[in-house]
Amino acid sequence: MSIHYQETYLDMALIKCYECGNQISDAAVSCPNCGAPVQSKAQPPQPVAASTGLQCPFCMNEVHEQALTCGNCGAEYGYYDGRRVYSGKWTVIIFGLILPMVLTILAISWNEMIGLIVGVIMLIVFLRALWQLIRGKRWWKHR
Repeated sequence: MSIHYQETYLDMALIKCYECGNQISDAAVSCPNCGAPVQSKAQPPQPVAASTGLQCPFCMNEVHEQALTCGNCGAEYGYYDGRRVYSGKWTVIIFGLILPMVLTILAISWNEMIGLIVGVIMLIVFLRALWQLIRGKRWWKHR
């Protein structure tokens, strides 16, 4: 008695990212280097129009509108205040708006005087986060 196993091979290939030129798997959703989405095999990559894409201010390379990193020079695009890097809008909302309010309420319920001091400090954090959301995303490059 013999048992036959059917072997199945998955056809995966390395393709070149149309944004940064990095070798990536064709099964990947996005490029791990620059974040550009991988185009499906059915449709060839479309050229990015200058009006819909982003341009890196450091190297003047055109970057896909959904990419968070310039594949040419490594600059990043997001919420940044000159000292701290925030990965996205929800990070700013949670750590800059919601958390300071919760900490202030807890401090006031514990001790009124300490609560007022914590409240003033958290108001500064709150206003900085609000300013970042109003100002929008920016380009920055780590030194």
